[in-house]
Amino acid sequence: MAYEDKLYFGIGKQKQSYQQILANPYIELSTASAKGEWIRINGKVKIDERKEVLERAFETLPMLKTLYAEETGHTLGIFYLEGATAEIADMAGGFKKISLSS
Repeated sequence: MAYEDKLYFGIGKQKQSYQQILANPYIELSTASAKGEWIRINGKVKIDERKEVLERAFETLPMLKTLYAEETGHTLGIFYLEGATAEIADMAGGFKKISLSS
């Protein structure tokens, strides 16, 4: 989710991966397409506990309300990456590095 000029991510606080980012806040996310293109994003996790950020996440993706509700006992953790960069590349040798932090 894009909010306040930051790229936000969400993860269930009940998950082991959430505990891992609390212990070591430096992460890297990567994904690839079937066409041989990929993106790698890295930075330092900054947890954002503000109510308005959580509400914005639920507005952005309403299905989250059913996953992270009192009935399920699960809570959504929201974070953005400080000092984030993205590297976009392809099998043809294309490469671009972008700063995602202001």
